[in-house]
Amino acid sequence: MYGLIKQLVLPPTPLLLAALAGVMLARTRPRLGLRLAGVSLGLLWLLSLAPVADELYRLAGGGGPPPAEGPAGAVVVLGADWVAQPGEFALGTMSLERLRHGARVARREDLPILLAGGSPPDVTPVAVLMADSLAADFGMAPGWIESRSQDTAENARFAAEILRFQGIRTVVLVTSAFHMPRARQAFEREGIATRPDPSGARAAPELHGLYSLLPSAAALHRGHYAVHEGLGRLWYALIHGD
Repeated sequence: MYGLIKQLVLPPTPLLLAALAGVMLARTRPRLGLRLAGVSLGLLWLLSLAPVADELYRLAGGGGPPPAEGPAGAVVVLGADWVAQPGEFALGTMSLERLRHGARVARREDLPILLAGGSPPDVTPVAVLMADSLAADFGMAPGWIESRSQDTAENARFAAEILRFQGIRTVVLVTSAFHMPRARQAFEREGIATRPDPSGARAAPELHGLYSLLPSAAALHRGHYAVHEGLGRLWYALIHGD
C-alpha cells in the first residue's frame, strides 16, 4: 500500500493522471479540461528539463543540522533502491552509488561500516545485498547490518540501537546528497551525531542554449527524487516539528 501511495503522489503519475482527466473533462467543459491538461503537461515538461530538475535536486540537499565535531566511530551507509532479476534481487543504481562511496570513506577514515536498509516481504533486504556486494566487489566486510527498516526514520532508529550498544555516538553518514538533510535529522533525533559525506553530489549545470529546453528521462528521474525528498521533509516537519 505504501508503495502504491508513493507512485500516485510522486511525478510523473499525478501529472499524467491530471492530464488524462483534463482530456476527459474537455468533452463536457472544453475550456477547463484543456487548461487542466495543458498545465499538467507543462509541469511535466518543466520537471523533465535538466536545469529545473538539477535546481530542485540542489535545493533538496540544502539545510540540515550543523556537522558533528570530533572523531566518528563508524561509517553508516543507507540503502536505497533494488531491482528484481531472474532468480534473485540486486542493488539498484542509487544503492550501488552509496555503497561505493561508503567503502571509499571507510577506507579513508579507517572505520567499520554499518549498512542499513530493509525491504518489502519476500525481498532480500537491501542491507544484505549491500553486504554481499561489499565483500564481492570491494573485499570488505561490514561491521554491522541493520535490515529491519522500511524508511529513513527506521534506518535511524534501528541503526542507533546498534550504535549505542557499541558505544558509538558520532558517525560519518553516507547517503545521496538530496537525501542527506532528512537523514541527518532522523539520526539526530535518535541521539546520533553525524558528519555528512554525501554520494552523488551534483552542481547545477550551465545552461546550453536550446539543449536546456529539451526534456530528458534522466532529468525527470532527478526531479522525481527531489519532489520525493521535499514531500518527505514536509511530512517529517509535520510529525516531528523539524
